Amino acid sequence: MLKLILLDGGGLRRGECCVSISGKFRRLLIFKEAYVEMRRYHGRDFGYVQFWADSDHPDRFWIRPAAREDGGSARIVLNPKNGTRTVSAAFLLKSLDWKAKGSVRYPLRWDSENDAAVVITETR
Repeated sequence: MLKLILLDGGGLRRGECCVSISGKFRRLLIFKEAYVEMRRYHGRDFGYVQFWADSDHPDRFWIRPAAREDGGSARIVLNPKNGTRTVSAAFLLKSLDWKAKGSVRYPLRWDSENDAAVVITETR
């Protein structure tokens, strides 16, 4: 009997609102749809983000749009070919005690209470 083998996408398909974390390259990739969602709630384009964590919820982190002048902000690099954006996530991964070396995708949703996008790493 044949059994379907799922690839590393974790069920997320192209066009969905998600981010990808690369442990090997220490980068966080914000997919085009995720950026559009964040811009919609934030109200304008942004070129920097801040990463936030909560010790009560070690399985999640928040990505808050920021300005260059904001403390702890990381610059977003746009890939004009496909509309994705990349951010250095070395400190984020260190604080999360990240072990995975490959790329892992996670859904992203807006958290109005914290005015930031939230990524829950246990949802994969």
